[in-house]
Amino acid sequence: MRYVKKIILHISHNKICSKFVCSSAPLNHNEQEIAGYRDALNAIHNGFENIVIDTQSILNLHSVLLSYTEIGGGNYKPSDNLILEIDRDGNRKIRFTPTKAIETQSAINSKKISKRERIEQTILNSLLPLGKQEINYILPDVSATTIEIVVSQMLKQSKIKKIGTFKNAKYIKN
Repeated sequence: MRYVKKIILHISHNKICSKFVCSSAPLNHNEQEIAGYRDALNAIHNGFENIVIDTQSILNLHSVLLSYTEIGGGNYKPSDNLILEIDRDGNRKIRFTPTKAIETQSAINSKKISKRERIEQTILNSLLPLGKQEINYILPDVSATTIEIVVSQMLKQSKIKKIGTFKNAKYIKN
């Protein structure tokens, strides 16, 4: 919640109203994605008691997420993609490499993801540095000891970097 407040402070009241509260049409790709996320989060918030976590529910949410875009959603992706970060100078950096298109359906259908994988993906996919307590809040079923072990291993493997020290330490993709 703390991060959302920081982001909203940088957006004007009129922009918030026009993109989140009111129903104006999205003007570009970023706004299309934001509108889709808004609708998907509303669907989850309003119907969480009735949502079954299965393949069809995931595809339905995907359809809502991409409903404002030209490509639409609700199907498995036909080709591989990358999530890129573009800095102010236009330099591109791979932020995240999603599951390959050919492996997506089986990845969604597989029900067991190890705690280690969940911790790694939580840190590696985060746009903001995360502390161990934040990771534990995101993954409440994972013990602090397991988080400590995985974070330590990821640091040794140079997958992540540490920002700060002791209790204030946070971790982000290297």
